[in-house]
Amino acid sequence: MARLDHLGMTKEVAQIGACIGREFDHELLAAIVPTNNAGLQDALDRLVESGLVFRQGSGSEPVYTFKHALVRDVAYDGLLVSRRKQIHAAIARTLANELKDRARTRPELLALHLTRAGLVDLALPQWRIAARSAIAKNRHREALDYVDAGLALIDRAAIEHRADHEVALLVTGAACHWVLTGYACKQAAASWARVEELVDKVTDPRLSIMALSGINICAYAGAETRKALATAERLIALGESTEDIDSKIVALSCVGPILHQQGQFARCARLLEFVIDSYKPDRQSGFGRLNDAKVTACSWLSYCHLAAGRFGQAKYYARMAVDHATGIAQPFVLSQALSVAARAFAETGDEETTFDLCDRCIELCDAQNLPFWKGWAMVYEGVVLERRGKHQQAEARLAQAIEHLAAGGGRSDLGYMYACRAQALAHLGRFEEARRDIETGRVECMNTEQMISLIELTYSRGVIELLDPGADDAIAEHWFNVALTDARSNGLRLIELRAATSLAGLWKANGKHREVQDVLRPIVSAFTEGLDCQDMTAAMALLDSLDDADRKT
Repeated sequence: MARLDHLGMTKEVAQIGACIGREFDHELLAAIVPTNNAGLQDALDRLVESGLVFRQGSGSEPVYTFKHALVRDVAYDGLLVSRRKQIHAAIARTLANELKDRARTRPELLALHLTRAGLVDLALPQWRIAARSAIAKNRHREALDYVDAGLALIDRAAIEHRADHEVALLVTGAACHWVLTGYACKQAAASWARVEELVDKVTDPRLSIMALSGINICAYAGAETRKALATAERLIALGESTEDIDSKIVALSCVGPILHQQGQFARCARLLEFVIDSYKPDRQSGFGRLNDAKVTACSWLSYCHLAAGRFGQAKYYARMAVDHATGIAQPFVLSQALSVAARAFAETGDEETTFDLCDRCIELCDAQNLPFWKGWAMVYEGVVLERRGKHQQAEARLAQAIEHLAAGGGRSDLGYMYACRAQALAHLGRFEEARRDIETGRVECMNTEQMISLIELTYSRGVIELLDPGADDAIAEHWFNVALTDARSNGLRLIELRAATSLAGLWKANGKHREVQDVLRPIVSAFTEGLDCQDMTAAMALLDSLDDADRKT
């Protein structure tokens, strides 16, 4: 400090430079230092000659660096707190008004100087801008640092804006945790729990919809079905009442998963079709680059068509999601599209396309360190391996997928995974393990009210009893009948078809040809598309074999 004290005007330049940072440039310094350019240059030359600062570059854009961080700290600490705030405020004004390009590319600098100037209510939205900028560059941990910097200021914000500021930052941070770990991981769940406490205090309607959307997504992924349904209904009401089309798209796009899970296919399809029809590439999707409303809507609309037996439509929307996400080229959104699309092709027996989608998803997730959607790609790999008769590989892959998703807090659709793995175990002759998987899945579904997965488990229980040579055929027949009835009453045409085909195969083996015709032909006749899918061809082959047998007799 003594060396600086003897440098006169140069000391003030050094102290202003210290407020900018350990490194500072001539352009920003010149906009703040209260002297003409010649006086500034003279002070900088003296500072360099003193050995306290190094100069890099020449001409009009030199950059200066303090010899050591301690030198910068001494210069900074020598300022009165009130004077520091004045300088930081001047730096912030310069970045906001004269050096806008720099503030645009490095928004965290403006946020930092606003914070150090004590301008908290201006700094808070700027920290969120900095976080979203980092997200756009796939730097999610850096984004979380900016979120934390903002959250540390909340208690100093004006009381009337405090809830909006905090929720906006929490929403951004929770979205980062989606990418880094999973939709219902502990960190994301903690953020959404706090958002839930604050959401009714939020004054910005668009932010309220984003908050409820995130609460809904986390609740669905964590199998908190009642909360997911309640927030979905609030979102639908808000979406249908708002005149803000962007908010409406955000609100309606995120309710697809829970409505599908509860078998509300027609309602789900109507809402998601609106999202797709209203979508424009320049519309805000709510969570920046971590979620795209069209990809989400296409993905779950594909699931609705799949469950309802419209296999061609299911694959059409799955491809639309992948094509759109490929065009966006955001890794997390693309991993979602690839993974979700795989289900439509896995369930209809298109093994080559399924493996291609899963391979692309897993390769992308490994390269970009995106764990969540990799887990679901692993699930669909297991489904196809089971259909190919590679039961050992299928069981191992499904077990790995269940563990992988659980590590990120995922509990949604566990019943589906257990149902698939139970069939693989049954084909390996491990019947008691298979039954334990069914029971584990049933308890999970009953506790979390996931009804579609419960029907899938019922069907898989029938498969186990059919494969077990020590079981009575009547037990398998019972479970297939239950699955058939429940699937029919819930509009699950795909499961209805499978249960009917399995039941018909059992009856055919026992010589009940009329019963086979009665149960299977009406179901097959009702399908108008996707007649080349694996389950349809199996059902039609079974009917053809009966016709051949009847002709021979």
